[in-house]
Amino acid sequence: MSPCRQLARGLYDFVAAEMPPQLHDALRRHLEICPPCAELVRSYRLTIRLARTLPPVPLPPTCRARLQALLDAEAPVQGERRGLSPPPSPPG
Repeated sequence: MSPCRQLARGLYDFVAAEMPPQLHDALRRHLEICPPCAELVRSYRLTIRLARTLPPVPLPPTCRARLQALLDAEAPVQGERRGLSPPPSPPG
C-alpha cells in the first residue's frame, strides 16, 4: 500500500500517535516529501483544534434516553452501572 493510502486510512492513529512507532516515523518522513499529505494532516489537526473550541451541545432527551437504554442493556463493567455523563449546564 502506498504511503499516501496508509496515511489516509490511519489518519486518526497518526495524529493521535497510536500506531506502531516505525510506521509513524515512516509516515512522518513521507509528509516531508508529499505536500498533499502534509496538507491533509495540517487540515485534520486544525479541524480538531477548532472543534474543541465549540461549546458542548446536549443530546436531545429522546436520543439520550435511547442511548442510556442501550448502555443499560449491556453487561455492567465490574459491577458498576454504565451511563452517560450528566448533560452540560445551560450557559448563563
